[in-house]
Amino acid sequence: MLLFKCHNVYFNVYFTEMLIKTAVTYSTVNLIISNGVAAKVASTRLGHSSIVITMDLYSHVYSEVEMEAANKINQGIFNISAI
Repeated sequence: MLLFKCHNVYFNVYFTEMLIKTAVTYSTVNLIISNGVAAKVASTRLGHSSIVITMDLYSHVYSEVEMEAANKINQGIFNISAI
């Protein structure tokens, strides 16, 4: 097993690689969704076989985008500040 030491803690290289890959993927998804890309397009870009997988994993990000959209609608139509 390959290990490396950081701040007096030993890490498994495989675990670290998976952690980095997950962080990059999650950051990418946040950027894709927050810039208004459709869920189906995000699902395809991530290599998911179904949009259901994407929505199950990242639905909380879409909830944040929906709240932002609702706030923009309120500001535009009713001149109400964000909730």
